[in-house]
Amino acid sequence: MPTALKRMDEDTLLIFLIIQTFYTLHLTDGLVTQIPLPRNLYDCLDQKSDNTSTIPARTIQSFCISNFVETTATWSTNITDPNVRNYITSLLRGVVREAELDDPSRQKRQVFGGPVRREVRAAPYRYNWRQYALAVRRLKNSFSVRQDTNNYDVIAGIHSGSTLGAAHQGPNFLGWHRIYLLILEQALGTTIPYWDSSLDFAMDDPVNTILFTARYFGNGFGFITNGPFANLPGRPILRNIGSDGTLISKQAIASVLSRTRHAEIVEPSTAGTVQYSLEAHHNGPHVWVDGTLASLASAAYDPIFFCHHAFIDYIWELFRSRIPNAEADYPPTNVAGHEPFRFMSFGEFPFAPRVRTSEAYSARYARLRSYQPAPSCPRCADSPDLVCNTDSGICVSRVAPPQMRMQAPAARGAAGAASIAGFTAQVVSAPDAVEADTPERAQNAVAQTGPLEAGPKFVSPFRDGRTRGGSIPVAPADPSLTRGKRSVVGEINKNQLNSVKTNQQTVHSFHNFVGQNKKEIPYQNSFIINGKSDINQWVFMPVKVVYMQSSGASTDPIKSLNLHIDYDIHISNSTVNKSLGKNQIKPNPAVYDRCSHITSGPDRVFVESDGINYSGRYKDYAKIDPFRPVSSSFTYIGIKRPSNESSIEALITAYDTCGRVCKAKCLVFGSRPPVYKSCAGSIMADTRFPLMYGRTYNEAMRDLWILWESTSRGINNRNIPVMFVCDHDTSLPWYHV
Repeated sequence: MPTALKRMDEDTLLIFLIIQTFYTLHLTDGLVTQIPLPRNLYDCLDQKSDNTSTIPARTIQSFCISNFVETTATWSTNITDPNVRNYITSLLRGVVREAELDDPSRQKRQVFGGPVRREVRAAPYRYNWRQYALAVRRLKNSFSVRQDTNNYDVIAGIHSGSTLGAAHQGPNFLGWHRIYLLILEQALGTTIPYWDSSLDFAMDDPVNTILFTARYFGNGFGFITNGPFANLPGRPILRNIGSDGTLISKQAIASVLSRTRHAEIVEPSTAGTVQYSLEAHHNGPHVWVDGTLASLASAAYDPIFFCHHAFIDYIWELFRSRIPNAEADYPPTNVAGHEPFRFMSFGEFPFAPRVRTSEAYSARYARLRSYQPAPSCPRCADSPDLVCNTDSGICVSRVAPPQMRMQAPAARGAAGAASIAGFTAQVVSAPDAVEADTPERAQNAVAQTGPLEAGPKFVSPFRDGRTRGGSIPVAPADPSLTRGKRSVVGEINKNQLNSVKTNQQTVHSFHNFVGQNKKEIPYQNSFIINGKSDINQWVFMPVKVVYMQSSGASTDPIKSLNLHIDYDIHISNSTVNKSLGKNQIKPNPAVYDRCSHITSGPDRVFVESDGINYSGRYKDYAKIDPFRPVSSSFTYIGIKRPSNESSIEALITAYDTCGRVCKAKCLVFGSRPPVYKSCAGSIMADTRFPLMYGRTYNEAMRDLWILWESTSRGINNRNIPVMFVCDHDTSLPWYHV
């Protein structure tokens, strides 16, 4: 072989070995490409997108993403325990037996204390709220079913596991929870008072309602340490009222009652907008109370759950009673577990007797309980804790006086706080004893215990502009959630959590009002992948964010875009235009209420990843300059680490603090120079070359930036698989694909 050819072969082999070595060194780092948006997720976005003039796009997107995540998440349940099975069966049998009697007057009503459900604050207090609270305490202190779980928690455990799919996101939502309320009443021996949260929504600040005092629900922040539900066995109850979501308003009730068919008020609603969906409005108070009540698998452990659902049932009964044959109006649907005439699921095995989905819409179950009408002026149900607002003509909850709030020990000794209508302001631990009932109390609880192991949260498509942000972070549901053996958040590996806090950036939640320099509440990623907290199971990829100011700017936004979008001096202006396309600036879409008065725009854009073929969420943000016509920035988002055996699929989304959703642009692989085209933000990552994400946060940052020996620097644009354009276009981003 000629010497020149031999040398060429040796050089070729050397180059091949170098490439192979580089590929081996980055075996867990590889290619990121776009994939189609999951069909059921797109269908939800499409179906909920008709009301964008009043609902921010992020609320729609978040609602649908969380519903999609719920379909892939799993929860554990102890319902297969034979003692639990027999107990729940006996309670359900009592409900069905009562419904089958032709004459409701034949019931032994003295056992139930009367079939009328009243508002929580309605008089007489002693035979209404206090009777329910004491019955819950008795059930909490009874261990006749399991030695390690009290009877109340056994019933709360029904609202978990595979049952959740058949109880939510379909027309069975209404009937299933109606039967669930009756099951608890069989165990309590009394009726459940309903919580009309519109009485609190109408206050200047609902957080100050008298409900979250020892007289009623107990404290609103942190673990419950006063009121009737303090110092009880079972799972601790955590709250963080007023951080997000909304209570139900009179307008929301009127919207639901303006419809004439069940298909318009249940999921998936044929009305084409969430404003008529009773289940969507139901989500708001779950999110507003936060903590235990905010997650599907843990919500029923807080006794507020049943009072809230009694109110939802009351609204439904107002609607249902106007339909001549409500059972026949059960909407046709193919949602699993919600099909007409299907037997309801209350666990992982068949119960006897059984109730069909459409049967729960009938009068035979509706007649078992009646409702005292919601408090109205001027008498307001004769309650000393409600007042008639003569300006609006509606009843409003009284503000809790200072002596009824949890205070430091010296103030707690005051007579007014020591004992309130039979319920004592109880102290259960030293830290709680010196803390007032404020948001900081909830933050301190989470700082000590870590994210709440409760699984996916409810998502409210509506938000009260008075909420402050800083909701409690959650991790996948603790496997013992329905057994009541461990603390709410006790089993995350603390060493892993500490290493996360020292090695990763801390993500912050929203300001009270965007643009104001208020104290930020830290948001810490839990690094949970499929139920396990492990930072080594994550990789990080760079994301670019381009924020465009609203119309009316003095400088041309497209020209500013060309000048500002990239720090890489080798990328031409024409390439930028080709990458992004020219986005016409349009009027502002709907934003959260607290942003309506802000003209300068938000100062950050949140970027979030949600697993499609795995369970895991990661959140970070990019800082932007709201005073410039166009501003760009970078952040790094975590996704599950791919392996040689399997790729991962994830959805990447971005939105500003006012609720505007940004448009995703995916890199056209192999384009030189880099070109970006509209995409859904759904991506697939595998271990193929080239490098497009890093095994650590620092590695992802290092690989993005190109440093030359000279003083110049630039961005390795070929390493940015996704960018987001955040403009003020009124069209929705999922229609730009």
